[in-house]
Amino acid sequence: MALETPTPVPWWKKPITWVITVCLTMVGAVITTYGTDMAKAFLGERAAPEAVAERAAQPSPLIVVDQSRVVDVARSFVLPQSPSDSALQDWDRSRSDMPTQRWLNDQGAVDVGTSYWQITFQGTRTEVVEIVNIRPVLEDGRCAPAVAGVLVENTPSGATDKIPLTVAIDRPNPRLLINDGSGDAGKPFFDLKKISLPRKEKNVVVVSATTSGPYCRWRLAVEYLADGHRGEVMVSAPGNRPYAVTGTVSSDKYSDVFIANLWQCGEPRKRLSGPEYLKLQNGDRSVCG
Repeated sequence: MALETPTPVPWWKKPITWVITVCLTMVGAVITTYGTDMAKAFLGERAAPEAVAERAAQPSPLIVVDQSRVVDVARSFVLPQSPSDSALQDWDRSRSDMPTQRWLNDQGAVDVGTSYWQITFQGTRTEVVEIVNIRPVLEDGRCAPAVAGVLVENTPSGATDKIPLTVAIDRPNPRLLINDGSGDAGKPFFDLKKISLPRKEKNVVVVSATTSGPYCRWRLAVEYLADGHRGEVMVSAPGNRPYAVTGTVSSDKYSDVFIANLWQCGEPRKRLSGPEYLKLQNGDRSVCG
């Protein structure tokens, strides 16, 4: 009896072929998923051409377009050193009760007691950028003893309704608290709220930072959600300087004092020595000349 020759099985029907096909399909799926995740990680969830163009034009999803010291509610300022003759000429004391913000910034003025700053943020993405935290970061990680120097005495114009956030900067783990007179006053702002920045929309944040005595310098770490991830930018005062506030020292410790016109002590913004200023505060007007 003759043996029959088995009919060959086509290669695509062999079990080994099925195994190889399944394996290649799985590898392809893994590579595709990995590639998609990498693209999202690099470009965020939206990888459209306009998103790439936005990020190339402005790497940071949010920027500070303006910031200024709120002088009209500030108490006084300390200059680290006596202003030069030319600097004093730039401050027309006969016509202005307080120097300009630019003058104060140029002299490195430090706010006394409370520092008020108004900061304007702007989003740079088509999608909404969300500020989820603003965290004060102390220079050198701590405050220092109060500083003396040249005191520029200020007469505040009164209260303002533009101070929604406050922070006790000399306390451990300083946080921005709500300070708007609402039922949430005193609670951490970013535990309850966030700041949304649609493209090109501006949002003004006004912060008052207080000290019970020491001299503190800090910057603001602004944490945001944008481009599919959480990021952070550091914000400083004009000139890339840290914000600063100091407590008071004994009046006679100041090298000089430009007193407020409220004293009615002869010439506007009269300049006294620290000891003379202490005498004036104690009722001795002979120092007015």
